Amino acid sequence: MVQAPQIPAFIGTPARQRTAFTVLLVVALVLASLQDLLQALRNSHSFYLSESMLFNTVWLLFGPVAYGQLRLFTRAKVVSEKLPGYYRIIAFVASSLALHLVAFSVLVWGLSVVFFDHTYTVVGNFTYSLSEDLDKYLFGYGAIALVGLASHPTGSARQPTPFAPRQPIYPDRIAVLSGRITVLVSTRDIILIRSDAPYLRIETADKTYLHTQTLRAIGQQLNPHQFVRVHKSTIVNLKHVTSYRSRLNGDYDLLLDNQVEVRLSRHYVANFRQQMEVGTSV
Repeated sequence: MVQAPQIPAFIGTPARQRTAFTVLLVVALVLASLQDLLQALRNSHSFYLSESMLFNTVWLLFGPVAYGQLRLFTRAKVVSEKLPGYYRIIAFVASSLALHLVAFSVLVWGLSVVFFDHTYTVVGNFTYSLSEDLDKYLFGYGAIALVGLASHPTGSARQPTPFAPRQPIYPDRIAVLSGRITVLVSTRDIILIRSDAPYLRIETADKTYLHTQTLRAIGQQLNPHQFVRVHKSTIVNLKHVTSYRSRLNGDYDLLLDNQVEVRLSRHYVANFRQQMEVGTSV
């Protein structure tokens, strides 16, 4: 059995794993702000915590962008099948980078409009983030793609390998009790099997055997493409059918090669015709 691929850790993760990922993003935000403080002290610049936190929201966007992109690239059939292998990873990184840039630019603009006395434009935010954070985007989404998409093969690879159904093996001979002797009768020699309570009559060209088994049970042992039920009390070997003639009421008369004529009930006509197309070649 082909095992289903594992879902990436960013999709449908347990609560503790999601919490750990959120904590990592918050820690990255705090460390980035601390880095801004140290840089300002080193260069004797003014440091504003609000502005540092505002522009470092770039880190917080990794969570929702990565989540949405991984869902798209692992669950959308068109994307997973049309973009195999490394093309899929490249497309993931490029589209995530573009989405992150746009989301960051709009977010910073919106927050500055609401909470600051001056506004950072969308275009200015876009060019700033592209020049300052491009390495973060490439490294971050590259790592996410390698981890998240590696466990999800392409659509074609994800499909289980089709296996040809195993053909059942039917016996060449069946054991028939004749008095106190068990006779092995070749199925090729059997012309028809009739129900003759409390026995079955198994007829060959030169002999008839009485057998203590139900018609249903013996039918399950025989090849259904060769031995076909034509009446509630009769099974015939298609290889021994020479002709059949309609009774004009839905029933037919079958002529077997031992010159015995049996009735084909209308309830079994459809299956008989279907098996005649393939049964004689078995």
